[in-house]
Amino acid sequence: MKILDCTLRDGGYYCNWDFDRELVDAYLKSIEYTEVKIIELGFRFLNKNIFCGAYGYTTDDHINSLNIPDSVDIAVMINLEDYKDNDSIEENISKSFNKKENSKVSLVRIALKIDQLDEAKNAAQLLKDLGYKVALNLMQVSKKTVSNIEIIQKQISSFKDTIDMIYFADSFGSLDPRDCYKLIKAAKKAINIEIGIHCHDNKGLAFANSLEAIKAGVDWCDATILGMGRGSGNTPLESLLIEISTEDSYKFSRFNKFSSILDSFKKLKSEYGWGYNSYYHYSALKEIHPSYVQQSLEISEIDSPAKIFNQLSKIEKSFTKSYSHRILRDALYGTSIKSKGDWNPSGWLKGKDVILIGGGVSTRIHNDAIVNFIKKNKPFVAILNLNNNIPDELVDVHIVSNDAKAISDSIFLDNNSKKIILPKDRLQKMIDGRISDSQILNFGLEIGGSGFKINSTGVIMPWTLSPAYALAIFTKAIANKIFLVGFDGYSSENPLQKNMNEIFSAYKELPDSLEIISLTPSSYNVNQGSIYQPNIT
Repeated sequence: MKILDCTLRDGGYYCNWDFDRELVDAYLKSIEYTEVKIIELGFRFLNKNIFCGAYGYTTDDHINSLNIPDSVDIAVMINLEDYKDNDSIEENISKSFNKKENSKVSLVRIALKIDQLDEAKNAAQLLKDLGYKVALNLMQVSKKTVSNIEIIQKQISSFKDTIDMIYFADSFGSLDPRDCYKLIKAAKKAINIEIGIHCHDNKGLAFANSLEAIKAGVDWCDATILGMGRGSGNTPLESLLIEISTEDSYKFSRFNKFSSILDSFKKLKSEYGWGYNSYYHYSALKEIHPSYVQQSLEISEIDSPAKIFNQLSKIEKSFTKSYSHRILRDALYGTSIKSKGDWNPSGWLKGKDVILIGGGVSTRIHNDAIVNFIKKNKPFVAILNLNNNIPDELVDVHIVSNDAKAISDSIFLDNNSKKIILPKDRLQKMIDGRISDSQILNFGLEIGGSGFKINSTGVIMPWTLSPAYALAIFTKAIANKIFLVGFDGYSSENPLQKNMNEIFSAYKELPDSLEIISLTPSSYNVNQGSIYQPNIT
């Protein structure tokens, strides 16, 4: 049995494949002291519209800049689905891969679903013709896969000499050790090429499953340092090394040199928080794609176990074996409650500049400058939800449209004398009478459509996020321009980042959209100014 380490490839889901170079150098050096035979450095994505670090693309030029140990081969992974899109597979392969003689990569793994096996033939043949070893990485294997091994065998028999190994990836972490044993036994009997296993830890069984696969005769076993990987993570490399190594082949001194890298990855684990929890366990039992859990844990509105399980129970009712941003959004924000509103802001702020204050840490970092800007330029000041960094006497209005924020902030808003703009019908149960009617300016919100449809007393749009709601209000109020502060942004893979950029893009399409300028650092797709500029207005 041989070990393939995919720490940087699978772990990249947490940091957008943007690993610190010093960490990578230390990681590569540490691998010299292990029995790892192949390092899968990363994906080889086609061009994406989001930021990805070096290990999202893992180009030959970047690989050549690394100090790769002589003792290991190099692998990269591609997603078949990506390479099918836009151009032909032939064009995408030729754009992404040199001939093997001009590359340090020896193995390319093709990630695909079992029902895509026929579609993988062409990609596998093209890579083989370039000189690479090729592996099929079958995702989302389940208990049903064991009974379908013969069908899989018949499909891959037509690949002839095109593939060198086939991997079974327990994407949902739904298998137990007995399943893994049966799977590998059946595969070894039916399929006459090397077999690999990639286990996920949704049920806390990745390590146990790997050991059973080894017992059943698997040829390759995936692992990552501290189990770093999408969602709950994978089989921990350090545990696998301790378990399978004999005293003669892996003495304490060698393991001690390898283990020096663990402290660095412990810091990453503390930052990103991968690993087993009850939410991933639930997703494994229901075969819910682990990205739903990972993204739900990153969204600030979902801040309690009850909310997360409620979210997952809603998601469960949809097709969830593939991740869908729309399904996550609908489960989080809902689509059923309509709020027509009875307050008309038409012309309310005509010709007046507005400063819209979000909840980013930049409002604390640049607090003095923000306060000075407000005092000097006297814009209309609107706070999204709550922000304790801005003195209350400078605030004109609070704006709330999101269900979760209404629940968490209503008790504090009740103690505030300022007016609050919100869709009353939609949030009535959440605020539970804690905000008096005299405080409320009731501007309606209906979830639907694909962009902004603003009428006299409300807006129809596909988001409940307060920034979108505020943009609709200021547009109807015929404000002059909108300054943003505290709109720092999220990680590129966070659904809220995608939501916000979707909002700003849709808003720019409106014929009466207002100029938007962020005065504090922002990763959103908006014009950037500075709170320190002397003549920004």
